[in-house]
Amino acid sequence: MVDVIARYLLPGALLLACLAVATAGYLAWRNAALRAENETLTIRVNGCSARLSNIIKDRVSDEEIDRIPDDGLRSVPPSWLLPSP
Repeated sequence: MVDVIARYLLPGALLLACLAVATAGYLAWRNAALRAENETLTIRVNGCSARLSNIIKDRVSDEEIDRIPDDGLRSVPPSWLLPSP
């Protein structure tokens, strides 16, 4: 009986333990890779959001200027030329 345990069960248990450690290592590596990819995608989405915000602000500003009659473009308010204090 001891001979069977030493010959089959112990190597099998050792192989199973090594496989479990290797699997845990792979899963930890994959988890780190996915976290890094998630961080990269989050930064890219935030950049797109900022660009969209800038485009919307630009369109609003363009609409304000487009609403001014052509005769009104000759008298420019000082706030357009001077920086805000």
